[in-house]
Amino acid sequence: MLVCAGAMFIFFKFILPKFTTLFTQFNIELPLPTKIVFGISTIFSKYWLLILLFFGGIWGAIMFFKDDPLFKKRWDELSLKIPLYNNFVRLLCMERFTSTMYILLDSGLPLVFTLEAASKSIGNYILQKDLTIVKDHVREGATLSAELLKLQAFPPLISEMTKVGEETGTLPAIFHKVSTYYQKDLVTKVERIILIFEPAMIVVMGGLIGGIVVSLFMPIFKLSTLGN
Repeated sequence: MLVCAGAMFIFFKFILPKFTTLFTQFNIELPLPTKIVFGISTIFSKYWLLILLFFGGIWGAIMFFKDDPLFKKRWDELSLKIPLYNNFVRLLCMERFTSTMYILLDSGLPLVFTLEAASKSIGNYILQKDLTIVKDHVREGATLSAELLKLQAFPPLISEMTKVGEETGTLPAIFHKVSTYYQKDLVTKVERIILIFEPAMIVVMGGLIGGIVVSLFMPIFKLSTLGN
């Protein structure tokens, strides 16, 4: 992405203005793609500092508000609704939850304390709130599997495996198996995203630069036709 942004900066700031001056001297009607590219180049040449400040301001605002409780709450709500991305977020949260449950239960800590720690480590305000309710009900005598089954955000696999662990007295081992499953699934999805992202970026970068090059050659072909 940085290479693509750098290439666009060089094209619009240094290369395209020279072609604009060159084609203006020939006084020919430019094709529409060339007009669009030259228009962007003109705007970028005049206001490039404002454009950089604009995107820098957006980045600074994100960094400033990312730790704000209200902003984080709204983002956590939105992250569970965005198509495709919400599946990745849920998978990441389930891996954190089951891993924390396994580590603390295997260390001999009480279930209620373990649930409190797991809710804080899950990394999502909405799911943390759900687990806090589960913790309170478990403290009052409810079973963990029954309470997890009530949560729509948690897959049935977790509640079913938890029930098996409760009945057999092997809750830490069960959470270990579930966390291992989610870890493998998470690694697989991340690797697939990277494999898709790399060629996609190459295609996008090639398409942008190729489009600019083609728009520059179109007036040259037109000049060549007029000369003949």
